[in-house]
Amino acid sequence: MEFDWERAVERNLDGLLWIVARLFVLAGIRTGRSLVFLPRALRALILSILRPAEFAARRLVAMAACKLVTVVTRRAEPRGRQSPAIPGLEPGTGDDPRDHSLNAAPAPEPKNSALTVVLRDECPDGHSGTALASEPEVQPDAGPSDAELFDLWRDRPSFALFDPWKRYAPFLFDVTGMDGPFGHVFVEYDDEDGDDWPEPDRDPDELVDARALSRRIRALALALDDLDAQAARLARWRARFGHAIERIRLADAGKLDGMTPDAVRRPTPWRFRPFRPGLPPGWRRRPRDEIGEVLKECHTLALDAWNTS
Repeated sequence: MEFDWERAVERNLDGLLWIVARLFVLAGIRTGRSLVFLPRALRALILSILRPAEFAARRLVAMAACKLVTVVTRRAEPRGRQSPAIPGLEPGTGDDPRDHSLNAAPAPEPKNSALTVVLRDECPDGHSGTALASEPEVQPDAGPSDAELFDLWRDRPSFALFDPWKRYAPFLFDVTGMDGPFGHVFVEYDDEDGDDWPEPDRDPDELVDARALSRRIRALALALDDLDAQAARLARWRARFGHAIERIRLADAGKLDGMTPDAVRRPTPWRFRPFRPGLPPGWRRRPRDEIGEVLKECHTLALDAWNTS
């Protein structure tokens, strides 16, 4: 029996939407008003919920991009070339030009969702051209939501689809071969020439800047409100990344005349996957709350969905 990925995405999406609604209530964000200041203790509480929710949302987008989105690659025409008289056919022949393409995509397999994303491939000369006019792009039918209409006259925060890099301690140096546990040396703070560093006095009721926190909450809410668009973004990046890897191998083998592996156009960001190594923050073997359960399930399913082996 095949796993129902669409049902898994919907179930975790409902859980994340409930968590986002809780964040809006905790932060006091109301329609038409922006959040500027929050008490320090309340900001820390919101951040402890928001950060795991963001990591869970990225893994939910990865699940939808891998299992519910079909990417169709089309060969673009070189610059200055006129389209044939019969769309999709070369003049004088009855063959489809995509059949002679080096990396013509096979027919996509049917999936649970009908969402299809068209990716325009690069021309043989390395420039991006226009897609063939024989098959128009297939896009999901979705009207603008209330959040989209409200943000037409305001800045619209974008949700980051890639996990931020881990912050490594600056006092930890890898000196393999030297004495020390696990080949590491810990540099301690030397307080011979000065006093100890004072402990900062932080009042939990002190008002702190919360504008960045408010933008992160709004970006998460908008991303979950339009999950299909976020999944299409990640699916296009994944297709461009696979195409770049293929062209690098061909250039390294000398099959692309006049092009080196370093000259291949690479997608941004240049990362192998959107997840950072290790477990996401807030992950627990035995979750204590709903966000922990959603994060654990999304992390496990996203790794399984992204695995192409």
